[in-house]
Amino acid sequence: MKRLLSLALMLCLIIALAAGCGTGTEKSPSPEPTTTPTNNTTTPPNTDNEDGTTQVTYPLVDTPTTFTCWWQLDVSDIPDLAETQYFQEAAKVTGVTLKFEHPSGTEAFGLMIAAQDYPNMIKRFYTSYSQGIDYAIENDIVMPLNDYTQYMPNYMALINGNDEIKLNCYSDNGYLWGINQIVDKPQDPWCGPTVRKDLLEKVGFTKTPTTVDDWEEMLTLLKDNVPSLSTGPFQLCAHGATSVCGTLTSAYGIDQVGNFNIRDGKVFYSVLEPGFKDYLVKMNDWWNKGLIYNDFVSATFVYGPFDLVLNDKLAVFDSIYNWYDQNYKAASSDPDFQLMGVPLPKLNPNDKLHVRNTNGWTRVDNSLCITTTCDNLSVACAYWDFAFTEQGKILGNWGVEGVSFEYDENGEPRYTDLVTKYENGIQSAMTKYVLFNAPGFCIPTREQQGLSEISIAATKAWVESADADWVYPAGAVLTAEEGAEFSALFADIRTFVIENVNNFVMGNKPLSEFDSFINELRSMGIERCIELRQAAADRYYNRPNVIK
Repeated sequence: MKRLLSLALMLCLIIALAAGCGTGTEKSPSPEPTTTPTNNTTTPPNTDNEDGTTQVTYPLVDTPTTFTCWWQLDVSDIPDLAETQYFQEAAKVTGVTLKFEHPSGTEAFGLMIAAQDYPNMIKRFYTSYSQGIDYAIENDIVMPLNDYTQYMPNYMALINGNDEIKLNCYSDNGYLWGINQIVDKPQDPWCGPTVRKDLLEKVGFTKTPTTVDDWEEMLTLLKDNVPSLSTGPFQLCAHGATSVCGTLTSAYGIDQVGNFNIRDGKVFYSVLEPGFKDYLVKMNDWWNKGLIYNDFVSATFVYGPFDLVLNDKLAVFDSIYNWYDQNYKAASSDPDFQLMGVPLPKLNPNDKLHVRNTNGWTRVDNSLCITTTCDNLSVACAYWDFAFTEQGKILGNWGVEGVSFEYDENGEPRYTDLVTKYENGIQSAMTKYVLFNAPGFCIPTREQQGLSEISIAATKAWVESADADWVYPAGAVLTAEEGAEFSALFADIRTFVIENVNNFVMGNKPLSEFDSFINELRSMGIERCIELRQAAADRYYNRPNVIK
């Protein structure tokens, strides 16, 4: 695969020997950090193009080069990403290998930061580092890549060709902070309200539930007619709302209790909104009617716990659409088992909903930062740029022809049974054979191959029932000072809110005390938290003015 680079800059790259990664580079990315010469050299360019650029042939280095990479896995059945198809094939093409560290548990990131023992690359640094990416750059933890864009022509072409992508790939101070995941087009919601279609058919509920009243009718029929659902057919999560998708709460113009939202540029916190009390009144009513699963506060899994769903203990819950067949149905012993996505319910049929699961052009949660322990930024950047080349896009989305995909009669790539029938489900299959939840170029519709029509239809039901106009931008981040203040305030606030919300739902605390609850919430500093989130959002939307 060929790469376009300018001749002059490639000569610099040739001179800067590919020493892999060691420790310590200066913060400023220009010129190339000085390294001790080794026998690792980049491959010279082949020919000059008429436009003055240079065609370069892989591999990027003459001898194998390795970078260390901290990467928390989303699956448990794959021990080492270095053994997966994408990273093995990318190493063959580029001459560059990643040596992965796969930590377990949420505490691992904090321990790594506290120890100041940084590998060369860290996935999800952007969303995990509480002091903000600009602080990390200005305190010599993460390297800015502004002056290395010549080694990432394919990545930069996408950034410079779309204002929303650019907004999320640069920091508040104008740093190009890492390698993002970029999609060919924003994906429809991948998570939303889900029902046991087979159980609804058994109780005679055949209409599509579109309002909160429809939901109550549906839940009542299930509870009264399916004995195993007598403990409550609907999953409320332990935080007092549904998963992360705004199901039910969106009907009241709010989000689940841990999220901040934005409306017309102004940040708000759902619990303070007028609709939140109305939501609690309805949930308390459903609790009293036995429609909510009676041990919801113990369930830590927010997407329909498998044991409860498969044993007919839950019939209405939030789930991920491509789990319907390959996770739930495949594990069920009931031949009639069938899940179905339904619209986010509204209070009134003509209402407009503005909170739901969403993804934009970039997914910063799947991004990667390069740290100051990496002595060869040029090769590291060129390595990740491969994922945005035409060859890298095929490898990253479909894998290897004849192994994980074949071209159909129309010339379109189609996954083989290795992927679509992988025994541990689609998420593990994608992790094993392609780039999944990772920096690179992603075609989200690839996930739909091999799925039933009812699974694919779920995303359509969710996107048509609500937009995401009030969802807080994922790329907005707090500064170090703001992050410290916010964390000190909101940790206690969130615990306080969840405890009280659950007590209001279950009737352990009367709703007559709601106003005193709100007053206490204000005294704890929730309005200051809103101000901090507002400042972050304002800087986020101002980024076009600081990007050079």
